[in-house]
This record gives sequence, C-alpha cells and structure tokens, in this order.
Amino acid sequence: MKIAIAFVSAAVASLAASALIAQAPPAAPKPGPEHQKLAYFAGRWNEVADMKPGPLGAGGKMTGTSNCEWFPGGFYL
Repeated sequence: MKIAIAFVSAAVASLAASALIAQAPPAAPKPGPEHQKLAYFAGRWNEVADMKPGPLGAGGKMTGTSNCEWFPGGFYL
C-alpha cells in the first residue's frame, strides 16, 4: 500500500512539473505612455556649466556633449 501511494505521488509530481515546464513563456512587456514621455530626453545634448574652484583645480566654464539613446526594449535611456 505504501509503495502504491509513493508511486502515485511521484506520478502526480512528475505530471505537475511537466505541465509547468510546458507552459509558454509570458509575452515581453511593451513600453507604456510614461516611457514615451522620456523620448524628449533622447538625442544629442550640448552642456554648459560653471565649475566652482576646489582642491582638484581652478573653477571656470565647462562645456560638453551627451548622447542619450534608448536601450534595447525601449524602457531605459
């Protein structure tokens, strides 16, 4: 009797595990309207700043450029 219970338990566990594995993976999420608002920040940006003098050097004007692009998937810049 104990062998039959163990066999049935193993069979049920095997079937449950195979059912979980056989399920299709969920669809990848899509960017929402909040992400579309971030499109404003995408592109090439020119930067100008005033640096304060400090222990690492004198202050002055600083200029630079930044290139902000979407990462694959469209969720991050």
